[in-house]
Amino acid sequence: MTDRLIQAQAAVDRAILVAAKEQRRAEQAAALGTDEEYENGAIVAWERTFDNGITYNYVARKTGLVWYLSGRDVNPLSWGTLVERHLQYADAVWLVTEMVGLA
Repeated sequence: MTDRLIQAQAAVDRAILVAAKEQRRAEQAAALGTDEEYENGAIVAWERTFDNGITYNYVARKTGLVWYLSGRDVNPLSWGTLVERHLQYADAVWLVTEMVGLA
């Protein structure tokens, strides 16, 4: 009986962690606002750590009504899709407000 209780508690703990993670994602998505809040040419950068512990950095630029990402994904995304596929999972998101020339 004790093993079953331990397993049940572990399942409850996992469910709580999943619910907390989903709540955090929903709050983060809401905090990002809407597409209309970003000007044409806006640049958003973010950092995401995957389950395997590897962290990647990404950048997206708004061009017209769509967003283009750095990396392999060459297809433009709507703001909603960008948030759904990428930004809601980000560890941190930044709006690039100043660009400094290096050369």
